[in-house]
Amino acid sequence: MHIPDNYLSPATCAVMTAAMVPVWALCVRRVDRDLPKEKIPLLGIGAAFSFLVMMLNLPLPGGTTGHAVGATLVAALLGPWAACISLSVALLIQALLFGDGGILAFGANCFNMAFVIPFLGFFIYKFVKDRVATPRGEYIGLALASYLAINMAALCAAIEFGLQPALFKDAAGLLLPRTAKEQSKVGDVVSKDELKPGDLVFFNTMRRAFSHVGIYLGDNRFMHAPRTGAEIRVEDMSQGYWVKRYNGARRVVEH
Repeated sequence: MHIPDNYLSPATCAVMTAAMVPVWALCVRRVDRDLPKEKIPLLGIGAAFSFLVMMLNLPLPGGTTGHAVGATLVAALLGPWAACISLSVALLIQALLFGDGGILAFGANCFNMAFVIPFLGFFIYKFVKDRVATPRGEYIGLALASYLAINMAALCAAIEFGLQPALFKDAAGLLLPRTAKEQSKVGDVVSKDELKPGDLVFFNTMRRAFSHVGIYLGDNRFMHAPRTGAEIRVEDMSQGYWVKRYNGARRVVEH
């Protein structure tokens, strides 16, 4: 559920961070007013607990992973205001030191996991607990609240992703998809001998067609990122490796 940098536009990241600023300020005031001083150290324990839980990732279908957050449990023990602070601290440490979630996307990640989960989870938990006044009702309420809250946070993340193409375009006014496979369907097909600088060139580098994309520079050269996080490189398309793996080209901007 952690959103990396470059998946949301800078404008979206700024809006999400701005939305969290008054939430953080209110949480600090409420914790200062309501939480006894002897329980203040529990904020750190809550942050450490959430940090540890979020480090345990389980593989999911589709090539991704999922993890618990622990926000509903922390909210049930300390209240949603304290849970919001604890989760925000945990997410900040993950973003700065472990690269788990983007720095620019910190506000969006906090909105999804430090705001939506603890507050929604707490109120669902309290709703069930107040109506089923038994220990079993408390356990059921906690389990139900945890499940519903984390799925609502995932839905919020999906909405944030889904709104990007509708709200933001690139400098050329295009809605360019994220993956190489999707980009291979945009624009006009260009033959290899008609390539111009700026055209997209596609290769099979992962045992499937159109699994890698680069930008043609001219003179049989193109630039690309070999893998996520790697430096941009300029390659010669006439080399045997790229000749065997060439899939085609597309022109998305008329020159």
